[in-house]
Amino acid sequence: PNAVEPWTEHLYGLRKWGNSLHDADAGVRQHAITVLAHLVLNDMMKVKGHIAEMARCLEDPDPRVASVARLLFSELSRKHGNPIYNLL
Repeated sequence: PNAVEPWTEHLYGLRKWGNSLHDADAGVRQHAITVLAHLVLNDMMKVKGHIAEMARCLEDPDPRVASVARLLFSELSRKHGNPIYNLL
């Protein structure tokens, strides 16, 4: 485990006060998915069972949020060992 591990559910928006991926403000959602993408792609944080929360961003009404989510999944699919396949 690392220092971020206890806060994982808050980062993915699964807690009342840490709902950044589902915030009403598109800017907050964009920053949240960008930070999560950075942490995941640089192996600072594991996706684990929270991949669905990030996948929901692919259908976000704001094109900037959806674009970052597409980039995340594109880059994640290129990583060695294909982590997306392993998550499914």
